[in-house]
Amino acid sequence: MTLHRIHGRKVQISPNDERRYAPERLPELIGLPAMRAVQNAEAANKLIWLKGGGQFRGDHPDSVFILRTDDPRH
Repeated sequence: MTLHRIHGRKVQISPNDERRYAPERLPELIGLPAMRAVQNAEAANKLIWLKGGGQFRGDHPDSVFILRTDDPRH
């Protein structure tokens, strides 16, 4: 899950650096056991990527959002 801070009404998440989540970086990012779990979940079509964060608007209380995505790089 990646987290972002949103200001204003429109929830918009900027594209991430594609190298940040490149498959070859998984061992250093999450460790070998977690990488294997991700690979197994992906092979079983059970992998879910989430993006989220906080939304801050002056005219409403702060809120938290979570979005499901098919690709962690977008």
